[in-house]
Amino acid sequence: MAGCQGGMVNGKPERARDRPEQEELFLTCCREITYSQPVILNKRLKCRSVMITSKKQHAATESRDRILGAAVTLFARQGYGNTGLRELAAAAEVNLAMINYFFGSKKGLLKEILDIFFSGYLEVAQREMAGDDELSVKLDRFIHSAVNYFAHHHDYLLVTIAELPHDD
Repeated sequence: MAGCQGGMVNGKPERARDRPEQEELFLTCCREITYSQPVILNKRLKCRSVMITSKKQHAATESRDRILGAAVTLFARQGYGNTGLRELAAAAEVNLAMINYFFGSKKGLLKEILDIFFSGYLEVAQREMAGDDELSVKLDRFIHSAVNYFAHHHDYLLVTIAELPHDD
């Protein structure tokens, strides 16, 4: 909380009890957010901007997730090259500019999809190949987990197989 910049009212620290409609939100959200304006609540330093920041972060995360989900579905069904950004924005129910805001470009979005897929796959490999078991046991465990991972991430797998050779 060192980055807080005083939330003052008439030269005194602002208190949550001055805004009772927001008190519950302060109690539930303060630990998760980067703070900017402190508020004293139950003799502990809290922040006034929590409600705004929390809602903005949630909306941004939701929009980003919708873009990723729509992109994975459309790229898997139609291919990367056959999917336009306007179509993608409409499917994700976001403004076209949001795609560039979160991913920089259509290519950046594809890179994020590939990164997500390979990060998960690497996690499976590391988890299943760890330990002191015999190599054959580890490999058997890894193969079963990899097949399960592919089944649960089918669209990511399709995009990866189709687009990885074309990724620059």
